[in-house]
Amino acid sequence: MLLEGDHGSFFGDRLQSGVTSLNIPTDLISEKLVVDLNDKQTASHLRFQRSLRGGKKIDTERNLMANYDGFFRTLVVRVSDNQGHTPTFPAYQISNHVFGNGLTMAQQYRNCSNNKLKFTKANGGADIKRGVIDITVSANLGSAYDSIVCVNAADDALAYYDIGDTHVYTMYICPPEVEFGIAAGVGDMGGYKSWYSDEFGSSPYVQMHEMGHNLMFFHSGEKEQGHLEYGDPTGVMGGMYVKDPQWGRMCFNAAKTFTTGWYADHHASITPEETSSYIGNLVDVNAASNGDIRVEDDVVVQVKGSGEKTLYFMLHRLEGITRDMKPDYIDTHANRVNIVRQTYAGGIASFGVDHLTSDEEYVHYDWAGTGNALHIKVCSIAENASAGGAKVLVYIDGGDIDPTCEDDPVTELPSLIPPQNACIDSPLKMFLPNGDQKGCAWVAANNTNVRCMDAGVASHCPATCGVCIECIDSVKRFATKDEIKSCFWVGNKESERSRRCNMEGVSATCRSTCDSCS
Repeated sequence: MLLEGDHGSFFGDRLQSGVTSLNIPTDLISEKLVVDLNDKQTASHLRFQRSLRGGKKIDTERNLMANYDGFFRTLVVRVSDNQGHTPTFPAYQISNHVFGNGLTMAQQYRNCSNNKLKFTKANGGADIKRGVIDITVSANLGSAYDSIVCVNAADDALAYYDIGDTHVYTMYICPPEVEFGIAAGVGDMGGYKSWYSDEFGSSPYVQMHEMGHNLMFFHSGEKEQGHLEYGDPTGVMGGMYVKDPQWGRMCFNAAKTFTTGWYADHHASITPEETSSYIGNLVDVNAASNGDIRVEDDVVVQVKGSGEKTLYFMLHRLEGITRDMKPDYIDTHANRVNIVRQTYAGGIASFGVDHLTSDEEYVHYDWAGTGNALHIKVCSIAENASAGGAKVLVYIDGGDIDPTCEDDPVTELPSLIPPQNACIDSPLKMFLPNGDQKGCAWVAANNTNVRCMDAGVASHCPATCGVCIECIDSVKRFATKDEIKSCFWVGNKESERSRRCNMEGVSATCRSTCDSCS
């Protein structure tokens, strides 16, 4: 992400290394991942706060994409103080709420991930019981002005307990007196910690949402009007939930599901201006969970176009592992093909575009600058997962063939192999937060996965960091022969775009802006 403007005036003396963090609402971030610090309205919405300390050392053997696949031991910390402030539920109940076999965070992640992502109880220390440790901190949590006080006090206290070092993620359950504002919990984006306000720590939905932030899931908005980053009622990251420990059988929307690769054998990725049409049978995650899925069925479809935000769609059913939804949205979102838009996979918040039932279609005019309209049409939706899926057409006007609902689905689907140049590292040096200029060779030389976790590095060095899913620009500033530039600069003046893309190394850095991935 690029912060443009007068950095000195904006930060002043508030910027302290390792102490200050900056919370940026996603609606203030442009499509090119740029934040204008000179905009007074923008500056008024940015919030400084103390950072976490004592974070778990990142496992240098983990690839970024490995967040979504494997066994991860998780420690739950029940935090009390010596003033009598303590969480409502005892440790043994919290263990059941997180790791039990019913509706819990651990079980629902296993269900949604096609049995690929498994959070299991930490067991590496003598003081851990059933994945939970009960601790008492010296700080008075009744006067905690920020939820981070609870976490930092807990980390200080944990130094005196035997917790081992085998766990990856840590969840903190704080007493009800701790100030969380309007939040039910907080997840450290891309990190390993999440913390919860008392009973919300026993809500499967809230647990999944905050752990989702650890997995680099941003929020899921409903419609892009107003850039509201919440509101998608079909998935965990939409913030539309009921405070009930028996509520939360939900998974993730199409953009996030595609990013994880949980159903990679049932993905389709199409570029309509290059591929004349798509005719497919779309099934929901329940079909995969129940074994009612065929080789030719798709779970999620990606639609790409030059200069367009990527579209993703999948079928939602109000049954099985996705049977919970706030009642006000059932008629408009459940049992439909839901389309979302996202700048790139794993990036900032996704937004709902349309929600289609049988015989409805979404039309996007002048798709990819072709002058022709893109159509996503739902021909039919079977009654339930066991009965089948949804027949869907994708095409643009003016193609060789305009498919109809009478046509048979195509069994040979477009390959999901990333565009050739999407996996090319930038040859230009990028600027790091400390002012250093480093290239992708430096990223690859040592502690690669630690360096890839730094903001923006993976977009600059996708091949080295193993994130070649999308054709995306680097979000880092980079050095040309004469000056410091960014991909936002490359594309912000159409008349200069071609010349700028022809500068040495720029097309391999600003891959989307320069359309160099085909």
